[in-house]
Amino acid sequence: MKICPRCCSENDDSHDYCDHCGDSFSEASPFVRWPRYEALERLSNGYRFLSQMILLAGGLLAVGVFLYFLGRNALVAVFFSGGTILGCYLLWVMLRALSEFLKLLMNMEDHLRGINEGLRRPRKSSGEKD
Repeated sequence: MKICPRCCSENDDSHDYCDHCGDSFSEASPFVRWPRYEALERLSNGYRFLSQMILLAGGLLAVGVFLYFLGRNALVAVFFSGGTILGCYLLWVMLRALSEFLKLLMNMEDHLRGINEGLRRPRKSSGEKD
């Protein structure tokens, strides 16, 4: 039986990866080994950057819409520029929420592992001292 150095679970000798956490048993070079959630981290950072660009572009677009409609009717200009700002804000909120969800997803395994380790520890009786 192989014992995983990361999660301490038992695995068959024929396995190259842990059945529980997926960690490799082979000693790979640190240059070859990639971070576990690199793709999710890139997506999260991409959504965060895109949300910032949406906010910037939305502000500029709202000013442009306001100036375009101002010659026709001031109330229409305010209405359409406000709608543009609201739409960009909702898109910003959605992209930020998606970015934060991906971060939460990346950290979930560590949180669950901490909970499992807490459950595996033997409980001390009230009479025992530390």
